[in-house]
Amino acid sequence: MKRIVAVILMLVFMSQLVPPGFALGEQPEISSPEEAIQFANQYMNDYMNYKGTYFHMTSKKGKPLNKELALKGNSAFNDLPIFVYGDARAGAIEGTKYGNDKRVEDSNNELRAIGFSYTDEPYPNPKFHIDNVTYVRRWIKHPWILPSKESKQLKKELLPDDSRDKHTTQWLDYTPNQDSSSYSVMNQWVTDRTFTPTKVQDMTGDPKFFNKNIEGLPKVLMDNPQDYVYMIQPPTYYSWGVGIAFYYYGGTGSDNMEKPNNYLYYQYFRYKPFSLLADDLMARFEKLPTSATAGEPVSVAVTVNSTFKENQKTDYKWSIKAKDGSPLEVVYSGHSSKENGEITIPGKEKGKGEVVLQASFTMPESDVSVAFSVNDKKKPAELSFGNNKLNSSPDAIKLMKPTPPNKKQYDLDYNVLSKKAEFGLNKGQGSSAALMLPRGYWSSNATGSFSVTNRVPDLFRDFQVQNNPPVNDSANPVVRKPMIQLTLKRPDFGDHPANNQWLEWANPYAPKSRTGQITFNGEISRDYKWTETICSTYTDEEGEEHTTCHDYTHSGSTSGSFVPGADELTARAFIYNGMDKVPEPQMDNKVVPNSTTAAKKQLWWKNEPYPYKVVRWMAHEDASGQLYDWTQVNGKHEREFTHQAKGEIAWKVNTSIKQAYQQSREAARKKKSVKSRYDHAVFATDKELQKHAYPIKSGYYFNPEGKYTLRVETTTYKQSESPTKDHQELVEALVRSFNYETNLVYINQAGQAVNLNGEVLSKRGSSIPIAKAGQLNHNKTSGVNGLKLLHIEKKSDLKSKEIPYTHTSTGVMHAFWKMVLEGYAESSTQGKMDNFKYREYVKAGQKKIYELTEVTEVTFELNPSHQKLYTHANMPNGEYDVKTTIGDINLATSTHAYKSLGKIQGVDIRDENTIKVTVVGSMYDDLNN
Repeated sequence: MKRIVAVILMLVFMSQLVPPGFALGEQPEISSPEEAIQFANQYMNDYMNYKGTYFHMTSKKGKPLNKELALKGNSAFNDLPIFVYGDARAGAIEGTKYGNDKRVEDSNNELRAIGFSYTDEPYPNPKFHIDNVTYVRRWIKHPWILPSKESKQLKKELLPDDSRDKHTTQWLDYTPNQDSSSYSVMNQWVTDRTFTPTKVQDMTGDPKFFNKNIEGLPKVLMDNPQDYVYMIQPPTYYSWGVGIAFYYYGGTGSDNMEKPNNYLYYQYFRYKPFSLLADDLMARFEKLPTSATAGEPVSVAVTVNSTFKENQKTDYKWSIKAKDGSPLEVVYSGHSSKENGEITIPGKEKGKGEVVLQASFTMPESDVSVAFSVNDKKKPAELSFGNNKLNSSPDAIKLMKPTPPNKKQYDLDYNVLSKKAEFGLNKGQGSSAALMLPRGYWSSNATGSFSVTNRVPDLFRDFQVQNNPPVNDSANPVVRKPMIQLTLKRPDFGDHPANNQWLEWANPYAPKSRTGQITFNGEISRDYKWTETICSTYTDEEGEEHTTCHDYTHSGSTSGSFVPGADELTARAFIYNGMDKVPEPQMDNKVVPNSTTAAKKQLWWKNEPYPYKVVRWMAHEDASGQLYDWTQVNGKHEREFTHQAKGEIAWKVNTSIKQAYQQSREAARKKKSVKSRYDHAVFATDKELQKHAYPIKSGYYFNPEGKYTLRVETTTYKQSESPTKDHQELVEALVRSFNYETNLVYINQAGQAVNLNGEVLSKRGSSIPIAKAGQLNHNKTSGVNGLKLLHIEKKSDLKSKEIPYTHTSTGVMHAFWKMVLEGYAESSTQGKMDNFKYREYVKAGQKKIYELTEVTEVTFELNPSHQKLYTHANMPNGEYDVKTTIGDINLATSTHAYKSLGKIQGVDIRDENTIKVTVVGSMYDDLNN
């Protein structure tokens, strides 16, 4: 009877050969060993469902990776990566540790091994020559199952490569660390059991997953090599793997089939990278967003990989639809700009063995499904057509509606350089992502990440996201509530006083604002498994139907997105960098009283200004609002120290002219003949001459007499403690205002008629001298016969007092400084401190200011030794003047600050210091009488 076989497919699901995210078939531009390791681990995660990171830069025992082989292998390995660790010779020596064959090198000097595997077993060298096998090999099943200290014997199944050989079992004894011991040799290699068939099935769903990769299998092992080859290191898409199988034999003679298992040996097997396997076309989503907001540009990319050597021409088709039926304008690009048609996929010998097709559109107000297929016509024939179709459903591109922005505001106060902020994202609620189980059961935790992005990195500085670990959760939905830490810095508002860059900001009450967003989104994925049952029904020769069913476990992955959103932060900086000029203190500029009747005068003027650099103090603010790290910052404007300068001028007549001659005048009036009574002048005693105030006869002495003092006191502010020119020149000006004058005619030692200054007088006729006034003052202190008749003596005293300033808020700042700095009540700018937290201090290292009080006393004394000056006997009769005056001084021509005072009037001392001397007759009249 004709056999009829019907296959009933109860549940079929064809998944992609390689999950999205791994570029199968594309040999990447691997530029470092680290990238090679990364690609291998990624492939194991995506394709083999291996959890965690397998390969590292060092072996389990710390041997370093051979970076050259990890990058490009060698010609024996098709120039593809090999992950070998440690020293090659050490690996070769380790490979002979317990075996009979102790060769480290072959006759061609090729080492037995090229190093160690990741699990520290020797890694075989394919160039090492092994003798041709001429004997029967009895392959040991499950070599990773060995006797132990507790169970010292284990019966092992054997598979001879000749069906006539009857040696199918062998007891294996527990004999550790013994040379030529079967147990020791096998135990040396079987150090890790990560890739036994059971574990491979757990990971991939197929215990034979790696069988197609094994090179050079003997025929007897081809059906179930996974039971006999212990996989030391797995292959990945680009890197090689390696395994080992053990066998017994009875010798090398022709009778070895009959002999018992006297010898144990092993054989290495290489596992090809998946990139070197059978021809296939594979489609995968290179780029498939799980969600997008309406109006957002969306780009989908599909990569079709080929393992054919030659170019293959085949068909393809896109199907992109909005769920609500709204039309979509899709732009196709990449290797083809059409929605469907034919395309040539390069072979691996012609190029990279792939094409990339792209589709772009604007996200509508609806979910979008994306489907793609290649080689629907099944030309060329492939190993499998199950990986030629893609469909985003049920995980179509979801329309995601972001949460409204959460708005926050932070302020940098006037005196704050930077402010730290810390807050919970989205009002502390964070975001969540939910996954729907498409079928079956979850087979892993959800993995992925929740991304928080600083959209204005030039505003939100030192940006950190805390409490946001990578997703590896079993919970559904997955929730993330990150804490955000950032710093707002004043320079980002254009104001950088710490770097001498001050922003001109018109209105200090209105802050400068900047707004930025911190956006968040993320995606997670989770693996699941389901079982399909495939049943076969056939009718035997007797007409009886038989049905057999097998369960096949498959795996898949689904993904979802966190609800996107944003925190919108407004940062405000309050800015004030000081006023151009601080209001000047009110200062007097006057002389009181400025009249000739005042012997004492008070002077008030503005001291000359001295420029000074100033500083302010600014701080940083932590997240709790506390200020710390107070920093000295240069002020934008220089300030001028000035203050009220003052002075006092006091004239005093100690001995007036009238007082000087009073005794002599009284003696003459009383006709006293005692010579000592005529101390300074000889006045006439004639009764008829007493009607004159000061009568004399020519030829007698008449001495210049009088004593005066001047006291000058000034208070000024200087950067030195030395006597000031201001004071000195004021004193000199006042000294120049003093003058003594008379036009009496004197006689010198030569008998000549001279004036007070000793100047020879002209005559009227032959003997009558013509009077001419002479003066005694600061320029003319000598007179008749060169005698010094005016003595000017000065005594000065200086007292200094520092006017202290400080650059710190805790130092001593004199009130005079506060009058010229901003931010103090003394300068009427306390409001700048109260409103804008702005107060100035004097920058350290500048000159000090001193208050200098200088006092000078000047004594003017006429003829202090009272030397007698005789008048000329021929001095004509008449009235002669004798007077002392104190004149005006004009400070307007001075270079000092008190020049603003202008003219200071002198002192009228005429009453006591002006006399008229009447000359009547001469001394010869008295002699004749």
